[in-house]
Amino acid sequence: MPVICKLCNQSFDKQINNKHLKFKHNTTTADYKEKFGKDSLSCPEYKKTLSAARSGENNSNFGNKMSEQSKAAISKANAGNPAWNAGGNLTEKQKDNLRKKALARHASGFYDEYQGPLSETTKAKISKSVTAYAAANPNEMSDRAYAAIETKLSNGVDLAFFRGHRHTDESKKQIVASNAVARTQRKIITKENAEKLIQENYTIIASEDDWYYVLQCKHCGDQVSLTRQYFTESKYRPEPCGFCVKFTSRDEAAIGQYIRDLGFIIQTRDKQIIWPFELDIVVAEKNLAIEFDGLYYHGELAKRGALNGKDEKYHLTKTEQCKAKGIKLIHVFEDEWINSPSIVKSRIANALGMGSAKKAARDCSLVELSATQANTFLNANHLQGSGRSNKRFGLILNEELISVMTFNDSNVSRKGTEWEINRFATKAGISIVGGASKLFSAFVDQVNPYRITSFADRRWGEGTVYGELGFEFVENSKPNYWYFKTRDKRYHRFSFRKSELVKEGADPTQTEWEIMQSKGWDRIWDCGHAKWVWSAK
Repeated sequence: MPVICKLCNQSFDKQINNKHLKFKHNTTTADYKEKFGKDSLSCPEYKKTLSAARSGENNSNFGNKMSEQSKAAISKANAGNPAWNAGGNLTEKQKDNLRKKALARHASGFYDEYQGPLSETTKAKISKSVTAYAAANPNEMSDRAYAAIETKLSNGVDLAFFRGHRHTDESKKQIVASNAVARTQRKIITKENAEKLIQENYTIIASEDDWYYVLQCKHCGDQVSLTRQYFTESKYRPEPCGFCVKFTSRDEAAIGQYIRDLGFIIQTRDKQIIWPFELDIVVAEKNLAIEFDGLYYHGELAKRGALNGKDEKYHLTKTEQCKAKGIKLIHVFEDEWINSPSIVKSRIANALGMGSAKKAARDCSLVELSATQANTFLNANHLQGSGRSNKRFGLILNEELISVMTFNDSNVSRKGTEWEINRFATKAGISIVGGASKLFSAFVDQVNPYRITSFADRRWGEGTVYGELGFEFVENSKPNYWYFKTRDKRYHRFSFRKSELVKEGADPTQTEWEIMQSKGWDRIWDCGHAKWVWSAK
């Protein structure tokens, strides 16, 4: 009597095989039996035959070991044939079953279900092997150690082996002795010893209480803030300034070099201004700080040693603390620098009051642009590229388009049409005195709007240009986030709404963020936006 597949009605003489379920229905035998019953895979006659064979009935070889010749013949026949599930991933149910079995073995003293408990000799061999491997591969073992700890924590293992116990008298004595050595070491860090090491690579610019120093690197000219404690034998490095050290990212170093090339002295890795936070680059004479936010290490899921990822408040907190100190903080996201370095350089130069050829708006011709003309310019001169717009105005000087402002209508009210400034950009390396005012006035004169709204990205500034145009500040929005998988591209969250993810087969009981994590995505937060509104008088 044949057995019928309940998913496609295909008939099988004895039983439904794994290959059919995997490649035709993308399921497993376990899931199939769970859905259609444990007796749904095989016909009754075949089950009886199997039962008889397993019990020794009708099986002359029952209980006998396979000969070496038979093993060799099977091995030869199977040579070159990969397993049916080679390269496939375990299902979550399979992973859970394996996890439960492993926990059960650990709870019983590393019990091997096939061979019994491990002998002391075997344990010693394993320990020796792991120790040797760790010595030969220190970096890999460090990563494996972090992964092992995370796995144990996720499984509910209490890593505090001493929890509930008291220190012995011997351990107390060891702690006291260790603290005494540490105190002695700190006393050794005298002003004379510290400044002797400092002068090997630095010039002292200023000091506070003979403990905190502002230093200038003799190698690259950058300024760095360090405490005397930094110059202990265990911590001191020959070239510890932010530009010289190897762990400064290549892109961050490139931004620092660009600012130095403009003629500014910079401080790197400053920890004094908004302690305990660190600022990557500080241009003290301009009250400007710049953070280079690599997507991976500034993502919400990032882990680097003991450091966790950056949550929704991290970048905003640094921005607001700098603002309280009278310092403007710019956050450059990594993909912006990778994809549009010239635009980033231009905006940094403008923030420093440098690198811009000043032009007068009165010398420019005002034109209304097509969508193609405006979008081409914006893609080359605006970090966000082009956007939806209904009205587009530009300034032309010497037959060249040098500035664009675009508008889109948001809704229609009883009092008139409400609009939004969608994009505003000026060609890199150019500053137009009165340019924004001339473009904005042209739109107001032509459209006669009731209200206009605009949003300033607080990673780059507060939008003071809108105040000069007659806008009034309304509020700061909460931080927003983008998703990413690679360092060169962020995606706006609107593209990954839960409703759309569920349509694609995602679990509706999960949140948008849980779904995206399961798909291998991380997210990075900004500083929110400043909302400005202009109203007709």
